[in-house]
Amino acid sequence: MPVFTAAEIAEQIAAYKDALLKLSRAQSYRTDLGQVVTRADLPEIRKTLEWLETEKDKAAAAEAGLNAAAGVMVAGIPCRRRHG
Repeated sequence: MPVFTAAEIAEQIAAYKDALLKLSRAQSYRTDLGQVVTRADLPEIRKTLEWLETEKDKAAAAEAGLNAAAGVMVAGIPCRRRHG
């Protein structure tokens, strides 16, 4: 089961990608919350992005499974419940 919703994951991915972009332009920057992020943080940022991508895949799979179990359309294909 994914830790975050797809929307939460997308928001976090955007924030971490923004951090990568900012660090490509400067040695460090200060977040809105006052935290200083430096190029030394790049390995952890990349590792977290990889983890978030995995969580995104889990959320998509869980969502597809729930849709199929509910008998709704997934990717334009109607899913049917099996009886018996």
